[in-house]
Amino acid sequence: MSARCTSTTFPPRRQDAGEPRTNPTADLRTANGRTPWQRGDAGTTGGMLPVLCVPHAGGTAAAFAPWLERGRAAGMEFIPLELPGHGLRRHEQLLTSMRRVTDEVLTVLAARRPGEPFALLGHSMGALISYEVSRQLQREGAPLPELLIVSGARPPGAPGGQEWHQLPDERLLAAMADLGGLPEDVRRSGPLARLVVPPLRSDLTLLAEYHRTVSPEPLDCRMLALAGEGDQVADPRWTARWRDLTRGDFTHDVLPGGHFFLYDDPELTVEHLRCGVGAT
Repeated sequence: MSARCTSTTFPPRRQDAGEPRTNPTADLRTANGRTPWQRGDAGTTGGMLPVLCVPHAGGTAAAFAPWLERGRAAGMEFIPLELPGHGLRRHEQLLTSMRRVTDEVLTVLAARRPGEPFALLGHSMGALISYEVSRQLQREGAPLPELLIVSGARPPGAPGGQEWHQLPDERLLAAMADLGGLPEDVRRSGPLARLVVPPLRSDLTLLAEYHRTVSPEPLDCRMLALAGEGDQVADPRWTARWRDLTRGDFTHDVLPGGHFFLYDDPELTVEHLRCGVGAT
C-alpha cells in the first residue's frame, strides 16, 4: 500500500505575548546493531537523515526493526534506541524519571558529528521522551531536530489518562492486550508475562508522574503528529493539540489502526514518514 503526501500542514504557530509493540519475529541483532546505547556510538548514516526512534512504554528497539531497510530506500536511517531495563538491556536498571531518560538520549545525540541534522521519532511514551529531549536542547541553545515526530500520544500534561500503572499484573496485561500491544500467547505465558510487567509498570509510573508535574513549552522546530484513527488512548482530537507546542510548521496525519497503528504496516508508515521528513 502506498501513501500520498496529503497530510494537513499548518503554518508556524504565532507566539503569544509572554510565552517564555514489540515484534516477536523482529531481527533483534539488526535492531540492536543500530542502537547507539548498545554500541557506545552514534554510528554513521551514509548521508541519509538519521531518525532516532524511541519506543512505547514497555517496548523495545526491536519494534522498529521492520523499518530499517525500507527507511534507507526512502532516504532515512532509522536508529532504534533501547532503554535500560528493556529488551537486550533488560539486565540493566530501569530508569524511573523522565529526566534520567532524557539525559540518556542527550548522551546519544552528543556523540553525533557536530552540526549533523537529525530527526526524533517517538511512539506513545517515546513521543513524550522525544519532546522532552527537544525541549532540553532548546533550553541549552543546542541544534533542534529537523523534525520532531510524535506518534500515538496525548500532549504533555493532557488530562484524562488512565492509571494503568496501578492495576494488578493480570489486569495490566489484559489492558495492553486489548490495545493490541501484547500478543495473547505472551499474556498467558507465566514466564514471558513476568518479563513484560516490570519495565511496562515502571514506564507507566514514570508517565503518570510526568503528566502530573510537567509544564509544557512550545518548541522552535517542525513537528509531525501521527494518530491512529481508532486509537483509544490518543485519538486524533488529542494528537491535533500538539500544534500548541511548536512555533514551527505543524503537520497532523491520521493513519488506520488503533494505539499501535505505527507498527501495523511498515511500508505505509515509512511512506508517511518520508512525506513528513521531506526525504526523496
